[in-house]
Amino acid sequence: MSITPAALLARDHANDSLGTPFSNVSPYLIDCFTVVFLLVLYRYGVSGGEVKLLAAGYLFVSIMAVWGALRSLAICRYITDTPKSRVQSAAQGFVELQGECDFFGDRECQGFMSGPPCVWHRYSIIRLTGWPLQIGASRIPFVLCDGTGSCVINPVGAKVISSSKRTWTENGKRFSSRYIYPGATMYVLGELRTRSTESHSRKRTEVSRLLAIWKKDRRWLNDEFDANSDGVIDSNEWEAVRDRAEVVTQRLMEANAADPVNHMIGKPKNGMPFIISDRDPAPLANTFMGLSIINVLVAVGSFVYAGLLFSGVW
Repeated sequence: MSITPAALLARDHANDSLGTPFSNVSPYLIDCFTVVFLLVLYRYGVSGGEVKLLAAGYLFVSIMAVWGALRSLAICRYITDTPKSRVQSAAQGFVELQGECDFFGDRECQGFMSGPPCVWHRYSIIRLTGWPLQIGASRIPFVLCDGTGSCVINPVGAKVISSSKRTWTENGKRFSSRYIYPGATMYVLGELRTRSTESHSRKRTEVSRLLAIWKKDRRWLNDEFDANSDGVIDSNEWEAVRDRAEVVTQRLMEANAADPVNHMIGKPKNGMPFIISDRDPAPLANTFMGLSIINVLVAVGSFVYAGLLFSGVW
């Protein structure tokens, strides 16, 4: 069965970037919430609030920071410990691939606000006062090629980390776009799925449907397949009918398929991380390790400060 952009876009929907289960929330989301909560606590503390309530707030920040540290460390370990595979020899399941990215068939993705053509982009429009007006990302599949084969990348639900960026200000608004251009070396960590099993199942369904239609036209069946002219389609002749139906079905499936590709990488169903980046995996892993260390420092600082507040020393 071939994979088409239309089929992917019709089937998938937007979801969290690094896992659906609660235990696999993106560390970026955790850190964002932690920073916002810290700012609220700082303002609350400056204005003079209940000491125990303030201490409980910093204790909560410490717990959130530990959670963020563990998530960042887990992703770092996924990047460093998952062996790199080649498209041709990769087994189904959680894999790491690296290769050159390109458009999927004739689906060219134009960059945000007439920007350069790209395989993926994310954009934001923000008022200068700081409130976002619009945020979004492209959902069009693209292809990764590593010399041994090609694989469709469905970016829906991925944490995409790109190095190319455009930013400008116009009419009191700040426009920003991150993108990955075609031909860039891309790193992907996600779930590889091969479509051969689904293709076989669909073919059997289509063959059965075609045979059911042919059975209604007995005259045509006898004219085409009744070799001994006895007016009955026997078992041997019925095998010829099935063979013809399989050939017709295969040709129809090939004719209706656009951009046939047998492999696709998408968001893992078990909540494991789904990462796409045009950066090398080594510095990418270091980024998440650094994020984990920062979270540990925040956790320790918040915990100590909460303890001082509870004890009345501060």
